[in-house]
Formats: sequence, C-alpha cells, structure tokens
Amino acid sequence: MNKQVDDKASTDLERTERQELKVIPFPLARSRERSRRLTQKSARPDQNWSRQLNEDFRDWCRSANPWARLPLVGWGLFCLFHIWNKEFIWWNPFQYFDLGIHELGHWTTMGAGLDISIAMGTLSQWSLPLVVAFAFFRSREYFGVTFCFSWLALSVFHSSWYCGTATESGLVIGQIGESELYHDWNYMLSKIGLLDYDFVVSRYLWNISLLLATFSILSGTWVIRQIFVERKS
Repeated sequence: MNKQVDDKASTDLERTERQELKVIPFPLARSRERSRRLTQKSARPDQNWSRQLNEDFRDWCRSANPWARLPLVGWGLFCLFHIWNKEFIWWNPFQYFDLGIHELGHWTTMGAGLDISIAMGTLSQWSLPLVVAFAFFRSREYFGVTFCFSWLALSVFHSSWYCGTATESGLVIGQIGESELYHDWNYMLSKIGLLDYDFVVSRYLWNISLLLATFSILSGTWVIRQIFVERKS
C-alpha cells in the first residue's frame, strides 16, 4: 500500500514539474526547444535595430537641408567625369590631405618592417574615408556617408594612376639624405611577381574607383530624394 502511494506521489510530482517547466521531457526534444527559443530571442535585436535605424533615418530626413547637400552630388558627378576620362585632378582638395595620410602611414609603421611600411601608405590613404564615413554614420549624418565614397573613389583613382607608373618610374624615385625613396607599387608588385602586369592592376583599380563614384552619386541622390519626401510628409 505504501509503495503504491509513493509511486503515485512520485508520478504526480514528475507531472507537476513538467507542467512548470513547460518543456518536453525527452532530452533531445528539450534541447531543440531551447535552441528554438534562443534563436527567436537573438533574432529580435536585429529586427529592432533595423527598424530603429529606419525610423532614425526618417527623423533625420525631416530636419535635414537638401539644398545644402545637393552641390556635393554635383561634386560626385565632376569626379566621375574625370575618373571616366582618366584625368588626374591635381587641384583636388583631398589630394594633398590624402598624400599626407599616405606618408604618415609609411612613417608610423617603419618599425614593423619595410613590407608593411610601404603597404600601409596606400592602406592608410584608403582607410581614412571609411573611418570618416563610420564617424558620419555614428553622428547621424547619413548623407556624409555617401559623400565619403566619392572621396574614396578619388583616392583609389589616384592609386590607379600611381600603380600605372610602377614600371617606367623604377624602384627608386628619390632620396632623402642616405635614405632611398621607393615607388610603392613597384616594390609591392615586385614582391608578388606582378610588376609586368602593373597596367592590369591599374585597370582594376580604375574600375573600382568608377564603381565607388557611381555608388556615391546614386546613394547620395537617393538620400536627398528621401529628405524631400519626408519633409513633405
């Protein structure tokens, strides 16, 4: 009699625990249920983030001035025209700034070895527009993000021109004291065995600069259109 009471109490207790846990008693099914819940929970922040970004962008559009930003789209068209015609823009306002960042990238990494130091000149020059674009995004200046891609397009285009002179310029292009100044692309392409194909690499960089300039114009135009739409609503 006592055994039957104990068995019944044990069964009732197990049933109660299952109802409280609200999970299937089998370990495999329980694991699948837990995975499903974790997946659903982890999906919510992404959905909220995208919705919040969209609402934040629309709020920003309502207070943004489209006319002050419209000339910058014209600048993007101007850049695209010169890139398409392969005309180097010497008076580009970003040119000397990019050159300074390029040289700074060399000097700040000299202790890491010659290979890294030479490569960091070009990488620093390309990275800066992306860093500024991220800063614009963080500060809710969404049009500024699109403008930075026209800046990056010019930077890559100038690298394309520089790369195209690798063979004819030679490795050493100058000297400061006892230190020789190397042609970046001559050195890098020689290292990977592509010096004879400098014109091919230059062409690829030119194509990338075209795509970046086109993206900057299209995205910038879309942002300005959204500003007009939101300001009317």
